[in-house]
Amino acid sequence: MVGKPESFSFNNAPENNNDLSDLEKELSAKISALIFKHGRSSFNDDAFMIAKGINPETYKPFPEVDGKIGKYYDAHGIAKLDQLNSLLKILKFGIKKDKTFYTAPFKVENKNKAAMGAAMGTSGGEAYKEGIATITSGFKKTLLDDGIEHVFINDAYKDIKESLEKHFPQYKFHLLTEQKKVLEELGE
Repeated sequence: MVGKPESFSFNNAPENNNDLSDLEKELSAKISALIFKHGRSSFNDDAFMIAKGINPETYKPFPEVDGKIGKYYDAHGIAKLDQLNSLLKILKFGIKKDKTFYTAPFKVENKNKAAMGAAMGTSGGEAYKEGIATITSGFKKTLLDDGIEHVFINDAYKDIKESLEKHFPQYKFHLLTEQKKVLEELGE
């Protein structure tokens, strides 16, 4: 079944799982190398620009999924403190159903952003994409009921994608810049 982690609840999961520690060290090293290569400020700026649909190398927009389709993908951005650890835990153990878990549409139509932002409690009513990754459900499904289907890695962190694919084959990994092709193809 697509998107079902090994154990779909955190209830019996230790907070610091040893299975994840080696992977976390490997991915942390890759992220550190990316930050060193670009510089911390530049790296964070790149991640932010990519989240907003702008290629940081060319300063030109890349194609984003249309809000008419993106609204049908339930999403959650991994964009706050300890992002790597949070991402690994959610991929390994799933969504903790006994705690509040906020979701929002992956993308909404521009004309609805102000209303959706107030309703969803997010900037513009969409899931955050500024962090390491954004997880989504399948088309017209929900994360809480149906689980994770897609993991969109912010291109600033692209060097970790291959390792994540190897360790979590039950999910479909993509770069954030591939969102239009992936989500619109599935949503039609």
